[in-house]
Amino acid sequence: MVTTGGAAGSSASAAYFASSASSNFDSGGGGSLANYRLGSGPVSATPTIIQWTSGTAGIYEPVYFGESFTTPSGGPWNNITFNFYSTPAGGPATPASTPLAAGTAFLLTAEYLGTPAALSSSTPGYLAQSTSISGGLYIFPSSLVLSPGTKYWIYENAPMTASGGGTGGGSAGAGYFAQTATSNFDPGDGGQVVNYNLSGGSMSVAPAPPTFLLTVAGLLCVGLYLTRRRIVQQA
Repeated sequence: MVTTGGAAGSSASAAYFASSASSNFDSGGGGSLANYRLGSGPVSATPTIIQWTSGTAGIYEPVYFGESFTTPSGGPWNNITFNFYSTPAGGPATPASTPLAAGTAFLLTAEYLGTPAALSSSTPGYLAQSTSISGGLYIFPSSLVLSPGTKYWIYENAPMTASGGGTGGGSAGAGYFAQTATSNFDPGDGGQVVNYNLSGGSMSVAPAPPTFLLTVAGLLCVGLYLTRRRIVQQA
């Protein structure tokens, strides 16, 4: 593979290189450092949970956006990120692009028809809010967990120009729009969807052994112990 790097820092340590699979690693004098990332937070390659990228219309006047969606089967998911798209789709073969995020995004479990300015942790149905923006993505706390087959709503509190379309519905949800920070979110006719992407890592949950099997295993262990004890006593 090919990677990039530069001069090493004290806490960043140093990089080691080998030109082939059979050559030894060499620190190169300890003055070089490969670019790397070590962490537990979300990364850009987090798999998509659900998205809508078919909208071919652009909204060129900055407004405030909201969007509902229903998660598919599978999951649950954590390390959640969400983004809108500023560039509309160019047709079936060219999905919407250019991730877009501004302000703070609020994830709710209920529809919200209040104003962008009034969004807070006290909003009915409040579940979580984004903690930062990276690469046009809203980053949510890693502790946030989304469940499968569940409807959620997301709203943001900063004006921006996103893209979308009028052929949504179903699990893709519906878009909400507010002209100003003090005007209410309006779903319009309910048929419009803002282009968006919701991503997160699937959490593997190992099924717990049935209580009956655990009980049987325990009884077998006790039986083996008592049998061995009798044999030792008889000896």
